[in-house]
Amino acid sequence: MASVSKDAKGWRIDFRLADGKRGVIRAGASGGKRYADEIAAKLRELIAARAAGAAPDPSVAAWLGRLEDGRLRERLVELGLADKRERDRPIVEWLETFLERHGERARVKPSTRKVWGRAVTHARAYFGARLLSTLTEDNGAEFRAWLLSRPGRVSDNLAEATVRKSCGVLSMACRAARKAGVISCDPFEGVPKSAGANPAREVYVDHATVRRIMAAGPSEEFRLLVALSRFAGLRVPSEVRELRWGAVDWSERSLRVDSPKTERHGKPWRLVPIAPELLELLERAYAAAPEGEEFILPGYRRHASPSMLILRACQRAGVEPWPRPFHAMRASCETDWAARFPLADVSAWLGHTAKVAARHYLRPTEATFATATRTAIGGDSGGDKDRETVVTRVVTRSAEPSRAESQARSETAENTANALKKRSVPRHFAIARERRGTRGVDLIGLEPIAGNPENQADSAIDPSAVVTPVVTFETDCPDLVALAELWERLPPAMRGAVRSMTEAIFREHEPATQRATSSTRSKQK
Repeated sequence: MASVSKDAKGWRIDFRLADGKRGVIRAGASGGKRYADEIAAKLRELIAARAAGAAPDPSVAAWLGRLEDGRLRERLVELGLADKRERDRPIVEWLETFLERHGERARVKPSTRKVWGRAVTHARAYFGARLLSTLTEDNGAEFRAWLLSRPGRVSDNLAEATVRKSCGVLSMACRAARKAGVISCDPFEGVPKSAGANPAREVYVDHATVRRIMAAGPSEEFRLLVALSRFAGLRVPSEVRELRWGAVDWSERSLRVDSPKTERHGKPWRLVPIAPELLELLERAYAAAPEGEEFILPGYRRHASPSMLILRACQRAGVEPWPRPFHAMRASCETDWAARFPLADVSAWLGHTAKVAARHYLRPTEATFATATRTAIGGDSGGDKDRETVVTRVVTRSAEPSRAESQARSETAENTANALKKRSVPRHFAIARERRGTRGVDLIGLEPIAGNPENQADSAIDPSAVVTPVVTFETDCPDLVALAELWERLPPAMRGAVRSMTEAIFREHEPATQRATSSTRSKQK
C-alpha cells in the first residue's frame, strides 16, 4: 500500500510493507504531484514483488536503473526494495566475478565451468573493455549474430547449441546486473538461450556397428566400456569412473549407477536394468578380475579422452566415425528401450525426464520405418499374411518385487556400495546356459507346448533361471499371430487378466465329465 499526500514539507508517500511496518518517503522539495504519484506507483510494485519473492517488473527495474544516487535511492535500499548500486565496471570483469560467486553457491561441476569459460572467451573477444553502462537492448542479438559467424572446431561455423549456451551464460550475468541496478535492461531478453537439438549430430548406432567396434577394440575392458554406454545408457566418463562391483545385483540383474550430473538435483543415483548383451560381458569381466578388485573399469577411471578410443576402433573396423560417440550410443540405447517399454520407465533408467528424452535422445530408425510400411494403422499386418512362424520374446520372472522391497534393496546397496568388492557378496548366476534354446511360452505366457517336457519341468521348478525365452509355434490363425505380437507389450497384470478370462471361458464350455475328472485330479494332488 502507498498513498500520496501533502503537508508543510511538501509531497509525501505513506506506505506499509508486507510485514505491517509503516514508513514515509519524501518526494523532495522540487517534486510535484505527478512525480510523487510515479514514486508511489513504483513503490507499490516493489513492495508486491518483495512480498511474492519475485523480481520486479522490467519497467520498474528500468526505473530503478535510471534513478540517480540520492536520498530516495538510499531509502529504497534501506527498506530492502532495491539493491545497493555497485560501481560501473567492464562487462567481462562483471561476468567473471558473477560466475565465480554463482559457481561457489551452486557447486557446479567442472564441465559446467568449462562451458562458462568458453562464454567468457567469446565475451572478451566481442565486447573487449566496454563498460556495463554502455549495453543496449540490441547488443544481445548482435552478439548472437557475431557468434554464428565464428568458425567452429569441426565445422565452418559454431553450432547452434554452442551459441545458445554462450548467450545463456551472459544473460545470467546481465539479469544479475539489472537486479543490482547497474544496467536498466537485459540485452539478451528474447534472444534464444535454451540448448536445442542439433540434427546434424544425431546418429543412431545400430547393434551390428557396435559389435564391429567392440571386436576391433584393444581389450575386454574396452568392450565392456562400450557395452555400458550402448546397452545400459551410462554417461561416459562421469558415471563409469566410480562404477563398483558392489553395485551389481546379479540375482535381480540391476546396476546401481551413481550420477554426479544429477546429484545436485536430488537424484544422486539410479537403478539400470542389465540387458543380456551386457550381462555376458559383465560375467566375463568379473571372472577375469583379480581378487579384491573394487572397480569394474579400473583402467578407464582416469582416461583423458575415452572418445579417442572409439575413433581408433572405428578406423580399425572400417566404420565411419560419428559425432559425440558415447552420447550417440547412450541415445541409441534409449531409442531401443523406448520402442519396447514405457517412456517414463526408460527415462528413469537413463536419469532424466521424458521431456529431455524426447528433445535430445530419441532417434528415428530405419527398422521402425520399415515396420510401419508393413503394418496397417488398424494393427493388421499388410505384407506378412503368409507368415507361418511367430517369434517373440517374453521375460519370465518368479515374482515381481514390491515397491517397499525395491526401496529396501536400494537403501542397502547405497549403504554398502563403497565397501563391497569382488566376491565379498554371494554371486548368483541368473543364467543357466545349458538351458538356453527354443522353448514354449513360460508361466506368464500361454500354455507350454507339449513335446518339450524337460524345459517345462525346469520352468515349473525355477522360472527365474530362464532369460528372454523365445516363443515359437506354427499357426495359420491370423488372430493368434496378432495376439503373439501384442503379448510382450502387455503389462503382467493384463496378461494375468487375459489368461484368467480365457480359462473361465474354457471351463464354461468344458464338458461336465471332463470337469469332474479335472476336479478329481486336483483333489488327489
